[in-house]
Amino acid sequence: MKLIDISEKVKQLQIDRQKHADAIAAIDSALERVSAAINTIGEGAGVEGLDALRLDLAGDRLRTVRRKGKFTHTAEVSVLEFIRQMSQPTTAQINAHWRGEGRCGTANVTILKLLQQGLIQRVADPSVRGSRYVATNAEQASKQDAGTETLATN
Repeated sequence: MKLIDISEKVKQLQIDRQKHADAIAAIDSALERVSAAINTIGEGAGVEGLDALRLDLAGDRLRTVRRKGKFTHTAEVSVLEFIRQMSQPTTAQINAHWRGEGRCGTANVTILKLLQQGLIQRVADPSVRGSRYVATNAEQASKQDAGTETLATN
């Protein structure tokens, strides 16, 4: 009887040993990812390296942190210039341009702002899904008003 008990105990210890070996391998993997992230920081990666330190320990990858983009033009200027350049683009074309610049989401909110400011006008076109947009003369009028205000203050 004692021999059977000892045999069962040895089997259980071997199973426990394998579980611990697997846990050590997982810890080693996590430490390698942390070491790689620290090396990235050491190489002058700056903020990107700090973001890389945010580990998703539930998975096998580093979690990236969403940050605001840096663009050469504001959203309004970008959409307005695109509308002027294309003359009558559709909403889909504007959104494709938006994504092409690397911006997240859609340009719909920006289009709405420009409509409310009177800088663009919606043109119904039954041949396409959605609307087409054209730049209005309100922008030129507002620039002229700003110029006359500057002259009046001088």
